[in-house]
Amino acid sequence: MTPFSIILIIIAGIIFAVLFGAARLKDRLDVQSKMKKIEKMQDDFAGLASHKVKTPITIIQGYLELLKSEENLSEKGIKNINLINDSAKKIDQTLHDVLDLSVLMNSVIPFQFETMDPVSIIHSFAEKRNITSQVFSTGNIHVDPFYFKRMLDKYVSYRQEGNASVSQKTKVHIILKKEGGSVRIIVEDQGKEITQEERQNHAGFMYVQKIVSKIKGTLKVEVHKINNNRINVCTFTFPLVV
Repeated sequence: MTPFSIILIIIAGIIFAVLFGAARLKDRLDVQSKMKKIEKMQDDFAGLASHKVKTPITIIQGYLELLKSEENLSEKGIKNINLINDSAKKIDQTLHDVLDLSVLMNSVIPFQFETMDPVSIIHSFAEKRNITSQVFSTGNIHVDPFYFKRMLDKYVSYRQEGNASVSQKTKVHIILKKEGGSVRIIVEDQGKEITQEERQNHAGFMYVQKIVSKIKGTLKVEVHKINNNRINVCTFTFPLVV
């Protein structure tokens, strides 16, 4: 093979590499462009949902409060008003969950990780939400304290307000314990079972899953039967920091 042939092969190889690289770059740019369009559509939807849904709900709740203040309301009328009001609150909560999930998935959130013992947060949270708690053992974990609290708050709200009327919230119990190289926060309730479909489609539960992933934890949902009682158990697990 002559030197000229070798040079031609090298030039052809360079041209091919440049063209291939350009094609790959175009593909990446196309993907990025599509992702930006999708994100814009999601943002537009979130804004539209907030305006078009939240405003009517607020008006409905206002009128319901006026109706409840009316004299000579029958017992059935009061019951119907409370049912409508509970439904309106659930719709409002779902809207907030969707918007929160949209922000969490589409924004670059600067998480502030700290090494901390979760026991004080668990006690404070349980007292604030008027739920029972037990601490068997504890240890340090490395999480964002703000989103750790949000995780607990969102999950407990989802279990309480998604299982019963707002006036009769499902009882929730929280357990904190250290097991091996992990710290577990176990949340128990006797509400409705969390179905596989709900895990994949419920905005509130999806938001909790996303937070857990972002702050480097894991989540596991199980159903236990104790003395013929069904207990829903959600276990949040975080690595123990030694």
